[in-house]
Amino acid sequence: MAANISKSVGWNGVNASADVAKIHALLKAVPTAQGGPPPSFNASGGYTLATQQHIYNFQMRQFGWGDAKVDPGGQTLAKLNEIVGRSGVSLPSSQPDSEVNPPAPNAGGTMVGRWLTINVGCIVGGTPIAGRLAYVAGFSHALGKNRRFAVPLYTMQIGNYGDSWDGTLLPGATQYEVIRWGVSWNGGEDFTVQGTCLGDHVLSRSSFLENSGGSWRIKGEWYIHTGPVTPGNAKFGHSDQLIGALGCVEVCGGGKFFEFMEEARTRAFGGQRSLMQDTEDNVLTEAKTFRCRVEPSSRPPLVEVPDPT
Repeated sequence: MAANISKSVGWNGVNASADVAKIHALLKAVPTAQGGPPPSFNASGGYTLATQQHIYNFQMRQFGWGDAKVDPGGQTLAKLNEIVGRSGVSLPSSQPDSEVNPPAPNAGGTMVGRWLTINVGCIVGGTPIAGRLAYVAGFSHALGKNRRFAVPLYTMQIGNYGDSWDGTLLPGATQYEVIRWGVSWNGGEDFTVQGTCLGDHVLSRSSFLENSGGSWRIKGEWYIHTGPVTPGNAKFGHSDQLIGALGCVEVCGGGKFFEFMEEARTRAFGGQRSLMQDTEDNVLTEAKTFRCRVEPSSRPPLVEVPDPT
């Protein structure tokens, strides 16, 4: 017997608990090859961001388009019922319409062509991490030599956000260590601590530092890009090379910038990762939903340290 729902389930849907349970059960019964979720999908849970993403994945596989929502009597519900058919799936019994899950603070999203991009944001913190320093290079062309300076490390969180960007993230954000202050040479013996631009920004993919994985442009010449592997141990001329820092946000740790980029893609496209990475980045740039807040931070003092070679 075909399953019916009383109200819409999915992105911007009503998401009544009884209807969500039915859609979860139907999705769970769809083979993965036909657009069903992975075996690990928890069909007994309530409505989450995963619900809308699995609906969207199913629609993309079956129709080549997706709005991440199942409507009563609609094409998506009909196709779910058709595929599941008489598979013997046990659908939940009906519950009163009044038993509704309050809309969770789910991530919003934007359609770019036929692709749904889920809102992703990052927050560059303004409070130094206690006891954590990075060593960065300042280069004096006049003196023809490098200088080594210590700057604090900060946290940067990445996660999803709701329908509009207000500088806050939904629960489940991931944290990275970053450099956000660098040292600029002003001529002669004159060096200055320099930081990135504050406030809220729309991130866009950039080819800056392409040989090191590229970057995400914050604004103007300020970027998020890869940083040192072990920021507190870097030395001139060693394998963990001391790097210059001019105030961009630099993600520290081996491979951590690549993890950051991959997390941005996964959070934006969920399980629907059939695009090439460059295409995903371009779609995310076009959507203008990858947002960044750089929080105010006190300028740290200029601290020069010897190179322990």
